[in-house]
Amino acid sequence: MLSVILWWLVIQLLGLAALPLTWRLFARLPGRGYPFTKALGLLLVSYVLWLGAIFHLLPNDLGGTAVALLLVAGASAWLGRDAWRRGSDGKRPLLAWLRAQRRLVLTSELLFLLVFIGWAVFRAYNPDISGTEKPMELAFINGVLRSRFFPPQDPWLSGYGISYYYFGYVMLAILIRLTGVLPEVGFNLGLALWFALTLLGAFGIVYDLVRLAGNRKLDADVVTNETSNLKELSRNTQYAVRSDGRAIGPGLLAVLFVGVIGNLQGIIEGLYQRRLLSERFVRWLDIKGMLDAAPTGNWTGGFWWWWHASRVIHDKDLLGNSVEVIDEFPFFSFLLGDMHPHVLALPFVLLAIGLAVNLLLGARDFGFRISDFGLSSSPDRQSALRNPQSAILGFWRSLGGVTGLGSPGIILYALALGALGFLNTWDF
Repeated sequence: MLSVILWWLVIQLLGLAALPLTWRLFARLPGRGYPFTKALGLLLVSYVLWLGAIFHLLPNDLGGTAVALLLVAGASAWLGRDAWRRGSDGKRPLLAWLRAQRRLVLTSELLFLLVFIGWAVFRAYNPDISGTEKPMELAFINGVLRSRFFPPQDPWLSGYGISYYYFGYVMLAILIRLTGVLPEVGFNLGLALWFALTLLGAFGIVYDLVRLAGNRKLDADVVTNETSNLKELSRNTQYAVRSDGRAIGPGLLAVLFVGVIGNLQGIIEGLYQRRLLSERFVRWLDIKGMLDAAPTGNWTGGFWWWWHASRVIHDKDLLGNSVEVIDEFPFFSFLLGDMHPHVLALPFVLLAIGLAVNLLLGARDFGFRISDFGLSSSPDRQSALRNPQSAILGFWRSLGGVTGLGSPGIILYALALGALGFLNTWDF
């Protein structure tokens, strides 16, 4: 239990470190990115430590991790400094927003806590790190933990660095080091944490989309502009409080649909095992492995019955040979318990989607146009070709305006999107 509490405290610390920056970066979203704070904090601290260890500027140890955390907290406080500036009535915008959005904040924190603790308890009944690819993943975690600088040591090829997209294992190693737990304990707590972050991200995206659909009557400038005018902020947040309840329900449905519900194979499996579906119909469905054994008469068909749901797409080549197509879904992956890159990337894919929605709103509200940097008409294009530096600078300024943070915003977007290539290249 102590290990669970420590992990919860550390991820809360990472989220708090990134909160001012998140509030500023997601300024155009009704939820101001609050459900993404923990994922963003973990991403930024991991990136700073990784970059420092690559250039031998920060050691991959507790001291280096602490420095990375302090650097992220300092940058977040500076870039999000408008959140702390007192208005004319002496209030701070971020604190005023948190009070006004207490339903969102409490729902997000309660959802995260329940999922994290619930899945940690689930893993406690099946903590073995054996079978499938778990031993390989634990070896990568240990390779990262035992490397003073990066790239980390390859656990199979002495003297060489890991030739793999290992960024997710750097994140796990950071959490293991900050909490002081054993790697095998951190492996299981990491599964619970990533499940909670994934569901929280799904909640945040749909919450924002529903709120945006209901906020069309608001003046876009009031919603999107970072401002110290608390009169405007108060008017916006009062409207937001009234619409919170309507958006929280769909957000929780997103948690169910994205993170818990899979495909219909489980229902088909149960009906078939109870002999309520004919073998002919199941054979026509062509789900791999379902007909390997006769129906049991129970609702399930042996230990591996749940594996069939990840193989419902059964392809064939032109010669009629079977071609396996893996159609894993989030709940299957967390049930299986493999800490593979496609699992480790899930919260950060959702973070990137949230940033994309924010960027889309920025392009709309900023009036982003090709003509802003001289490429819309033939004379402008010729001018841009004659002055490429001016055209690039104009584009950079326009894009910075769309992100809402100028050059730091562009860098942060590039980091969040580029990190997907290092977390799981297929997601990128």
